[in-house]
Amino acid sequence: PLWVPAHPDAIVVAGPNQYTVVDIPVVMGSVLEGTVTRRFGGAAQGVGGVTMTLTEVETGRQRTMATFTDGTFYLLGVRPGRYVLTVDERVLDLLQMRAEPRRFTIEPTGTGPGSIEVQLTPRP
Repeated sequence: PLWVPAHPDAIVVAGPNQYTVVDIPVVMGSVLEGTVTRRFGGAAQGVGGVTMTLTEVETGRQRTMATFTDGTFYLLGVRPGRYVLTVDERVLDLLQMRAEPRRFTIEPTGTGPGSIEVQLTPRP
């Protein structure tokens, strides 16, 4: 199982010559994985080096990642919640492509969306 802290950060201040017991709640996390592709020569081709942003809807917290050379990506320790996965606009501008944001939910059991495919399409 992939356990992650329920809260992203905590502050503990202990006085001199004292100790403090800290209970840290944990939840079942998930693994986010998928591929960024584009059509080339009639077949899907993975696109490497694509910067992507994962945004938690409720908090607005963001995590970034980049695709591997074959276009695949993964991110460990994603807490339960609602998310939006987007491709960096600078990358889309450079490639003259567009990509629809992917919206999904990670359940409290750690169940995620499965493999996500983000397809880049040429701009009109």
